[in-house]
Amino acid sequence: MENWRRQPGDVVFLRPSPRATQRTKNRIREHRGTFKLLRGPQVLECLGGRPCVLLQPMGSKGPNADWWGWLPLEEIELVEVAPPPDEGGVQW
Repeated sequence: MENWRRQPGDVVFLRPSPRATQRTKNRIREHRGTFKLLRGPQVLECLGGRPCVLLQPMGSKGPNADWWGWLPLEEIELVEVAPPPDEGGVQW
Protein backbone atom coordinates (compact mmCIF):
# COMPACT_ATOMS: atom_id res chain seq x y z
CA MET A 1 0.00 0.00 0.00
CA GLU A 2 3.07 2.22 0.25
CA ASN A 3 2.87 3.13 -3.45
CA TRP A 4 -0.74 4.24 -3.10
CA ARG A 5 -0.22 7.40 -1.12
CA ARG A 6 -1.55 9.29 -4.10
CA GLN A 7 -4.10 12.04 -4.51
CA PRO A 8 -7.42 11.65 -6.31
CA GLY A 9 -6.94 12.95 -9.84
CA ASP A 10 -3.40 11.57 -10.22
CA VAL A 11 -2.86 9.71 -13.48
CA VAL A 12 -1.32 6.29 -12.83
CA PHE A 13 0.25 3.80 -15.20
CA LEU A 14 -0.35 0.20 -14.09
CA ARG A 15 0.57 -3.35 -14.95
CA PRO A 16 -0.90 -6.56 -13.54
CA SER A 17 0.98 -8.13 -10.65
CA PRO A 18 1.92 -11.84 -10.76
CA ARG A 19 -1.13 -12.45 -8.49
CA ALA A 20 -3.58 -10.68 -10.83
CA THR A 21 -6.84 -12.35 -11.78
CA GLN A 22 -7.96 -12.49 -15.39
CA ARG A 23 -10.46 -9.68 -14.66
CA THR A 24 -7.66 -7.33 -13.57
CA LYS A 25 -5.43 -8.33 -16.49
CA ASN A 26 -8.31 -7.66 -18.89
CA ARG A 27 -9.09 -4.21 -17.44
CA ILE A 28 -5.45 -3.13 -17.63
CA ARG A 29 -5.07 -4.46 -21.18
CA GLU A 30 -8.38 -2.96 -22.39
CA HIS A 31 -7.43 0.47 -21.09
CA ARG A 32 -3.73 0.40 -21.97
CA GLY A 33 -2.72 0.62 -18.31
CA THR A 34 -3.48 4.34 -17.95
CA PHE A 35 -6.00 5.39 -15.30
CA LYS A 36 -7.04 8.35 -13.19
CA LEU A 37 -7.18 7.59 -9.47
CA LEU A 38 -10.64 8.45 -8.16
CA ARG A 39 -10.57 6.95 -4.63
CA GLY A 40 -8.64 4.62 -2.46
CA PRO A 41 -7.22 2.62 -1.08
CA GLN A 42 -10.36 1.33 0.57
CA VAL A 43 -11.18 -2.14 1.91
CA LEU A 44 -14.11 -3.64 -0.01
CA GLU A 45 -16.05 -6.64 1.27
CA CYS A 46 -17.35 -7.34 -2.25
CA LEU A 47 -13.75 -7.97 -3.37
CA GLY A 48 -12.84 -10.29 -0.52
CA GLY A 49 -12.14 -7.63 2.09
CA ARG A 50 -9.03 -6.51 0.21
CA PRO A 51 -7.73 -2.94 -0.17
CA CYS A 52 -8.73 -1.59 -3.58
CA VAL A 53 -8.51 1.61 -5.61
CA LEU A 54 -11.25 3.15 -7.74
CA LEU A 55 -9.96 3.91 -11.22
CA GLN A 56 -11.22 5.65 -14.35
CA PRO A 57 -9.52 4.81 -17.66
CA MET A 58 -7.80 7.62 -19.56
CA GLY A 59 -8.13 7.77 -23.33
CA SER A 60 -9.74 4.36 -23.88
CA LYS A 61 -11.75 3.51 -26.97
CA GLY A 62 -13.97 0.60 -27.86
CA PRO A 63 -16.86 -1.20 -26.21
CA ASN A 64 -15.41 -1.03 -22.66
CA ALA A 65 -14.30 2.62 -22.78
CA ASP A 66 -16.98 3.67 -20.26
CA TRP A 67 -15.79 1.20 -17.60
CA TRP A 68 -14.57 2.53 -14.30
CA GLY A 69 -14.22 0.46 -11.20
CA TRP A 70 -12.26 -1.01 -8.34
CA LEU A 71 -9.09 -3.05 -8.67
CA PRO A 72 -7.43 -4.82 -5.71
CA LEU A 73 -4.01 -3.44 -4.79
CA GLU A 74 -2.47 -6.91 -4.57
CA GLU A 75 -3.32 -7.44 -8.25
CA ILE A 76 -1.73 -4.29 -9.66
CA GLU A 77 1.72 -2.72 -9.80
CA LEU A 78 2.31 0.99 -10.05
CA VAL A 79 4.63 1.79 -12.96
CA GLU A 80 4.51 5.58 -12.95
CA VAL A 81 2.46 8.52 -11.67
CA ALA A 82 1.75 11.75 -13.49
CA PRO A 83 0.21 14.87 -11.96
CA PRO A 84 -3.44 15.50 -12.81
CA PRO A 85 -3.94 17.36 -16.11
CA ASP A 86 -4.76 21.08 -15.84
CA GLU A 87 -8.09 22.38 -16.97
CA GLY A 88 -6.41 24.08 -19.93
CA GLY A 89 -3.35 21.86 -20.17
CA VAL A 90 -2.59 18.45 -21.55
CA GLN A 91 -5.59 16.22 -22.08
CA TRP A 92 -5.02 12.51 -21.43
